[in-house]
Amino acid sequence: MIACEDRLKMDVLYFLASMMKTHSKSPEVIEPFLLRIVDNLEECKKFPWGRYTFEDSSHELEHMFERFKGEVKKSWTFLGFIVPLELLAYEAISSMKMKYRKDVPAGKDCPRMCKRKFVPNGMSGYPLEDINKVLGDSKDICSILEASLDEEIYLMSRIWDRDFCGDNEDVVADGIMAHLSAGKKVF
Repeated sequence: MIACEDRLKMDVLYFLASMMKTHSKSPEVIEPFLLRIVDNLEECKKFPWGRYTFEDSSHELEHMFERFKGEVKKSWTFLGFIVPLELLAYEAISSMKMKYRKDVPAGKDCPRMCKRKFVPNGMSGYPLEDINKVLGDSKDICSILEASLDEEIYLMSRIWDRDFCGDNEDVVADGIMAHLSAGKKVF
């Protein structure tokens, strides 16, 4: 295929409208914001899609709890890119991670979410009652997931500037380091 910027924009728009931000009542409706952002693919690359989908999912959760008056008694379907948000709970809450996830063989460059799978239970999911039992009154939640050594090495290898010369003076970095060394905070 010959590269075509319009074709690429259409592909990006299709992904964004079908995965990142989709409407359950009318999936053929594309949010005007998405139509505008795909016109500038460089801005599209820089946009904080994680924050965008998190806020959208949070809004959907609020809507669900309002609709069911705080007590969810039936299943609710989330459309969009909800999988990473779902997996976050199983990564950040150790009791859920130990009970419901297990390691699988994977390469070092494989993302963390692909290095584990859900423990099969003969159903398509886990009953809410079972999850609540596992959670109990636990407050053991890791609010900041840190990269493992393998992840850090791989991530750094992908962003490291190969032409970097460590002997060059960097006024900004040196200033920040001096500020930190003096015990001051950097905002």
